[in-house]
Amino acid sequence: MNNSDSLDKILQLALSYEQQIQQRKQIQNAIEILNLTEQQLLKDRKEFDKYLQQQQK
Repeated sequence: MNNSDSLDKILQLALSYEQQIQQRKQIQNAIEILNLTEQQLLKDRKEFDKYLQQQQK
C-alpha cells in the first residue's frame, strides 16, 4: 500500500466518521422533538382533564 492509498483510506474513514457524527446529531434532534412533543401532550391532557371536570359540574 503506497502513501496515496493510505491517504485515500484515511480520507474515507474521516468522511465516514463525519457522517456518523451528523447521523447522531439528527437522532439527538429527533429525540428532543419527541420529548418536547410528549411534554406538550401531557400538558394538553391535563388541560383537557380540567375541562372535562368543569363540564361535569
